[in-house]
Amino acid sequence: MKDETFLLKKIIDYCDDIDDTITFFGNDEETFHSTVIFQRSCAFNLLQIGEIVKSLSPDIKKRYENVNWRGISGFRDIIAHNYGNVQQDALWVTITEKIPELRKVCEEIISERSV
Repeated sequence: MKDETFLLKKIIDYCDDIDDTITFFGNDEETFHSTVIFQRSCAFNLLQIGEIVKSLSPDIKKRYENVNWRGISGFRDIIAHNYGNVQQDALWVTITEKIPELRKVCEEIISERSV
């Protein structure tokens, strides 16, 4: 049996890494678009998050179906297999809007499971 809490905490860690990267470079879309290291650091963390999501149990995914688990793992596949064609605008929206939401949901799931 998978340790779902461990996996969810790893997702939170990668969300934090993205947040740290944004803090380091600045929360500026223009800087993101012009800085390859910024883009690649965030893409790597998104790739890792997507890989972990693939390891989550179907029960977790079904119980928390408000999260687009399939979209997360699908975005991972796009980054891993077709990086040159990843839309930088989509990456920016993901790291600035979707990742904070994902982090919050993972914390809520962990909290609910520990009760």
